[in-house]
Amino acid sequence: MLTYKEMDRFGDPLVLDKALKREISGYPDDVGCEAVADVIGTSYQAIDVEPDQSVVEKGCALLLCHTSDAPWTDVVVFEKVVDALSGFEPDHTILEGTSPAQVGLAACVMKKIRSVKFNDNVVSYIRGIMREDGIVCYPECLAFAQEEYMTKDLRELCKAVGGKTGKRPNVEGVVHDLESDDPIEVQLAKLSLMQEYVNSVLDPKAVKK
Repeated sequence: MLTYKEMDRFGDPLVLDKALKREISGYPDDVGCEAVADVIGTSYQAIDVEPDQSVVEKGCALLLCHTSDAPWTDVVVFEKVVDALSGFEPDHTILEGTSPAQVGLAACVMKKIRSVKFNDNVVSYIRGIMREDGIVCYPECLAFAQEEYMTKDLRELCKAVGGKTGKRPNVEGVVHDLESDDPIEVQLAKLSLMQEYVNSVLDPKAVKK
């Protein structure tokens, strides 16, 4: 049975995935979402707590990432996996949009689970999410979706933000100035906020392993 300590850390999808591997025989290849929901529900009921549907959704999203390429190839499925991995109950009937931070978190988790190439439709969706937030220089976890540099100014900006000799987004909670007149500082601020969110959910050591 899932331990209370683990359940307290189910905000981190990788913690939940590790627990499901231990508790469910045949996970992930030989089980369905019902088995995931049963284990999560039984564990919560054992401590007299109603099972959290968002945790069930997260578990089913993890299972899907293990067993299907759809999160990498289908825009609707990708968005719902992004929502679920971030702890939200997705509406499976419509596209609602999500945030760059949630997309970054999902990319980190999905990369940890399996190495699958995102197709053009999902990449375009990611670019749209980033564009809406004014992010033109992507973090490392989303480098695969980085648009081609169209102008010299954009090339120089992204080089300054992410280049080996350039500035880096602070990952220790100190956020750069979003209101700055310096476009480099603004991009660093946006990337810092994304990284801060990812770090708040995932154990950085687990992601690096």
